[in-house]
Amino acid sequence: MSVTYKNAPLVELIVELRWGSSAAIPNPPQPMIFFGPTPATDEEMFQHFGALMADKGYGRSERLAPLGISPPSQATIRYRPTNTERQSPLFQLGLGVLSANALPPYNGWAVFSPIVRVGIDILFEAHKRANVPLPSIQVAVVRYIDAFSNALTGGRSVRAFLRDVMKIDLVLPQELLSKAADIDRIEQIIHLAMPTSAGRLQMAFAEGRNGNERAIMWDASISAERAFGPDIDAVMQSLTAQRQIIHDLFRILTNPLHDAMGPT
Repeated sequence: MSVTYKNAPLVELIVELRWGSSAAIPNPPQPMIFFGPTPATDEEMFQHFGALMADKGYGRSERLAPLGISPPSQATIRYRPTNTERQSPLFQLGLGVLSANALPPYNGWAVFSPIVRVGIDILFEAHKRANVPLPSIQVAVVRYIDAFSNALTGGRSVRAFLRDVMKIDLVLPQELLSKAADIDRIEQIIHLAMPTSAGRLQMAFAEGRNGNERAIMWDASISAERAFGPDIDAVMQSLTAQRQIIHDLFRILTNPLHDAMGPT
């Protein structure tokens, strides 16, 4: 059974799918140059997607780019729940990219994943109605952004929090430590990447802010790159496997904080 937390540090959970030319993401991102308006078939697909989303209870939409322009690889339109008291989950659609975003309160993957699937179903149906080829999904990403407030960090620095709580200790040579006036005030940013059975894992830890409050940020994502094609089952299986790895890491690394987070 999946465990959720009443006081979870989650800021946002993002599921992102990419296809076509948008599947190749430059690193670092390069400036965009626009050569013309959005093709009429794509605008028609956006319209069908919006109408189908409204039928599913996502009737509020906002354009993130001027009408008629859709920057490749970037979201063009955002869709929110029709009920104005709800801001999550939401969907974002652009040329070659679809994301589903969950904001707190988050009720777990068992609740969110069927919503993600609905979005993919609608994506394919909108393409059919616009008489354009179905997206051949090439990249699937699951990303968690967490912010650990002082209530969870006990006011520790990033270095002390990672060392004392998560057991991630960056060992610095004594020659360097000897120059520090206060070892506990050493600031650090950690970024690591490694292959996993579900895709490429990337994690970053750094000090930041969540609203007006100081927080230690943890950004974790797994990207799976393969020829999924228009196969919803294959995409969902991959997303579930990606999420499971990040969830397992979260449970293990935050073990000392579980009581404070209020497991349910």
